[in-house]
Amino acid sequence: MDKIYLSITEAAARSGKSEMTIRRLIKKPKSLSYTRLGAGNKPFIEEDYVRKTFGLPAYNMVTSDNIMLTPELIKDLSKEYSAALLLEKDKRIQGLKSELDKKDDTIRSLIQTNHQLIERDRESNIIIQSLQQGFNDTLKQLSPPLSEQSTKGKKASLGNTILYITAALASILILVILGTLLHRYLIS
Repeated sequence: MDKIYLSITEAAARSGKSEMTIRRLIKKPKSLSYTRLGAGNKPFIEEDYVRKTFGLPAYNMVTSDNIMLTPELIKDLSKEYSAALLLEKDKRIQGLKSELDKKDDTIRSLIQTNHQLIERDRESNIIIQSLQQGFNDTLKQLSPPLSEQSTKGKKASLGNTILYITAALASILILVILGTLLHRYLIS
């Protein structure tokens, strides 16, 4: 065990002797091996030497409630305190594990929702591609090829133009309606 050195004031308080008595003890030739100099050449003396010199019990301290703390009592208190700390640590670990389980459940739920949204997005893309293809097919059917337009002349009949515009508007309207329905489907 490491040696504990006390200042003159500390040694006087622990031994119940005056500071002058501690100073006289330090000056004795036989005390030289139990002393050392600290900062500013302040003398310090070994706690065990003070205890043995004045016949004090080993490491006893008195609390503010005048309770004598013997080494045995300190060990008992230390064991009780350690047990209480371990119990508190275990409770804290259980609480953290519970929080972690809740967060894991939340993450699993979010991953599942994400997969569902990705699947809906794929379905939407398929529907939109199908609608675009249908719209393009309709436009091709309504619009004569360029070779026919050039043979008939640059003037198209008014009836064909109206039919072409009506079909295009109907296709656009269908796309808007389907897009709105698809949007509502994805939100729900």
